[in-house]
Amino acid sequence: MKGVIFDFDGVIFDSEIIYLESVLQYLESIGVHSTMSEVQYLIGMRMQEICVALQKQFNLYNHSLDELRFGQYEYFDRLMESSDIQAMPGLSDFLARCKEKNMTIAVASSSGEEYIVDLLKRFNVYEYFHHIVSGSCVEHGKPQPDIFLYALNKMGLNKEDVMIIEDSVNGIKAGIASGMYTIGFKGSKIIQDTSQANIEVHAFSEIAL
Repeated sequence: MKGVIFDFDGVIFDSEIIYLESVLQYLESIGVHSTMSEVQYLIGMRMQEICVALQKQFNLYNHSLDELRFGQYEYFDRLMESSDIQAMPGLSDFLARCKEKNMTIAVASSSGEEYIVDLLKRFNVYEYFHHIVSGSCVEHGKPQPDIFLYALNKMGLNKEDVMIIEDSVNGIKAGIASGMYTIGFKGSKIIQDTSQANIEVHAFSEIAL
């Protein structure tokens, strides 16, 4: 392999459980009670698509998409500030291994670029990444493969030379659809169905380079 594309939330940082909790708290604030299992399918989707899905799921058409978006952001920012979030165990060692082999390293995430860069810099791993691709870079979000193909193009590599590390159902579908070797990462507190991936791992140490 000459390159690796990382998903962000749930692969580099175990932030998905924080996001889902922020969704539940926001929904509660507008009078909607839900559970983690009912909103888990949102993981991997872009925020605009999440807001549309929430409108449909809970009949929230009296709330604008902007209201739903900024409401979630408010609760997510608050929870992130009070959390003790850390990089996934073994991440730094794995990135160092990739660097030793002169691999091109990218992030391809539905999250915003500013959020991605901020966390990578906060935990001193930003320097390892050659490319940051956010959901705003492409027309269609996961489970469509657009974001991974866009990242591949920026990397200047062939499909057969790049692996994708993903943890979400939507991300795995996008990875497989892209034609690249897709690894289902199961190190997150939110366990998802990654059975469609080429292989499944529970830790970065299990990934051979």
